Amino acid sequence: MTEIEEHLSQLSPMWEGREITEESRIIDIDSPVSDFSEDALSGILQLAHEEGAYFDDFEVTFHTDRTGEQPIIQSGGSLRIHNSGFDTLQRAYDTEDVDIQDWRRVVGDILRDDEAGRLADFLLEWSRTASISLYVDCIIDKSEIGDRLESELDNTPSISISFWTEEERLRSWLDQHISDYATVADEFFDERNPPVFVFYEEIEPEYESLLQFHSVSSLLNSEPEDLDFNVSQYRTLMDRDRDMLQAGPELSVVSPSLFCTPKARELFSSVFVYSVFAGVSKRVRLTEDVLVLEIKTRRKTVSDEIDGETFTDAVQGYSVDELAALYEFYESFVEKGTRNTYRDFWHRSIVEECDSFEDLPRKTAQIREFYTFLEEEAIEKNFDDLNDAIQDAHVFTADVTSTVSETTRSLTSEIQKVVLALLGAVFANLFLVVRWSNVDMVLPFSIFVISGVLLFYFPTIQTRIDELDDLISESNDDFEVYSETIQDFSGHLFDFSRFDDRRGSYVEYAEKRRKWAVEKLQLAFWLLIVVWGGLAIISILGYPRSSGQFLIAATSVLITGIIWFRHRDADYYPETTEMRIIGTLLSPAVSLAILILIVTGIRLFIEPLTVNEITSGQILHEVLP
Repeated sequence: MTEIEEHLSQLSPMWEGREITEESRIIDIDSPVSDFSEDALSGILQLAHEEGAYFDDFEVTFHTDRTGEQPIIQSGGSLRIHNSGFDTLQRAYDTEDVDIQDWRRVVGDILRDDEAGRLADFLLEWSRTASISLYVDCIIDKSEIGDRLESELDNTPSISISFWTEEERLRSWLDQHISDYATVADEFFDERNPPVFVFYEEIEPEYESLLQFHSVSSLLNSEPEDLDFNVSQYRTLMDRDRDMLQAGPELSVVSPSLFCTPKARELFSSVFVYSVFAGVSKRVRLTEDVLVLEIKTRRKTVSDEIDGETFTDAVQGYSVDELAALYEFYESFVEKGTRNTYRDFWHRSIVEECDSFEDLPRKTAQIREFYTFLEEEAIEKNFDDLNDAIQDAHVFTADVTSTVSETTRSLTSEIQKVVLALLGAVFANLFLVVRWSNVDMVLPFSIFVISGVLLFYFPTIQTRIDELDDLISESNDDFEVYSETIQDFSGHLFDFSRFDDRRGSYVEYAEKRRKWAVEKLQLAFWLLIVVWGGLAIISILGYPRSSGQFLIAATSVLITGIIWFRHRDADYYPETTEMRIIGTLLSPAVSLAILILIVTGIRLFIEPLTVNEITSGQILHEVLP
């Protein structure tokens, strides 16, 4: 026998076969001492002395017509003599044949551990005196019993044990509070920890229900693997119904799905019915003990204000079969009721078949039948829309294919134009050399062509890249729209992945072409900048300051600034070539401008050089001492 079982066996004489007041958290005992045997009274006194945590209050009192009720023994962590009460007792009965003074000399102010038996003998002896009425008056703290029972369970998740002496006393308490369903819900149904109801009397345990019922012996003597309290499922159901409940914070949330057995629905019928009514309502409020429920549709509104007495009469009038039907109805409701469309169907079905919420348990079959009709009608009505959406999806896929192909071709064409422009520049330069037999016009013409390509062609190509990005983004957005539209109608019947695969293949192709274009443009941009720089150096250092070659090369620094401004946010702009100089990041265009300015500055102090002198490093001898 465990320690808690031993303690309960010492407490049990106070409630077994007696009229007591048992609440959800306490047991109120007021019993004559003479009703106990010596062993039972001794055990009670010993427990009150050594384990005072079981009691919110413990007293032994005497009752007389002359003095009223006076305590003579009280618990304050351990049993002690109440001197004022004892003195009153002694004064009242000093003429009686009661050995009060002798007992007082034996027992000190605080009871010693071995004196519980002697104290029980004295109390029973006094209680047999006709003029002295002694009572054990105490309040047992049931939460302490629950905590100690829970501590005896190994590796048990968080639960909330509710201890009761007998199942019938729990049933009686629930019957007394049948109209106060919110209080019952708050008392037993925590948001995170499932209740486990444990009785001192022997009962047939229920393991498989979410609401479990045990006797003390079955709870403590079961194998750990047999005690599955389904904590995670309990929390899931409570969270699900909290999200569904269209109510204010004054209402407690209890999932009706917890009451899956006839016993659970019968015991907690008020909480179960209240939870179903609140769960299926479109609006629910609790004000001044009046439950306000409403379901409003375009055709009809069902609205009730149910007070405690009306609710009690309604719940007591439901049969076991009607409660079972209400449970099955709610399970069907929550299966799809989290989606607005299906929830609206249920609401339309309820208001069509019920004049008030009290009709709900008796009309579940008719409500289900009308819901099925609405669901079938909706599917049939929307099938044409579904077909239209599917056809639009086919058109959409074809449009994506066509647009991607056209945009990709346009992008490739623009890059080809850059190549052709450069080839044209080469042939033009060859023409100039052949026509005038010198290369003087080649340098400024080449700088002009390169700056024109960078200034006008490259931004045009970036526009094509942006258009391709927009196309990819729009195709993704359009796909989501069509997907949601079709799946809203019949997502479980139509496999939309085929369209997604086709669309994805074209989008992937477009992204690859975009990446290819950016890489080629980056390479071309860098090469053109390098060539421009080389031509500018030769033009500035190799020609007189008044020549067209020098002036065009020097003034091209202005064009580099415009190019930098227009290209700085372009995808192909070669960020990887940026160099940190004196804490500043210089882009290729800015670097080219600085190079031209430096070379121009040097040229102001030296004479023109030949190509051989430029390439041989002669400039260094001219500039450096």
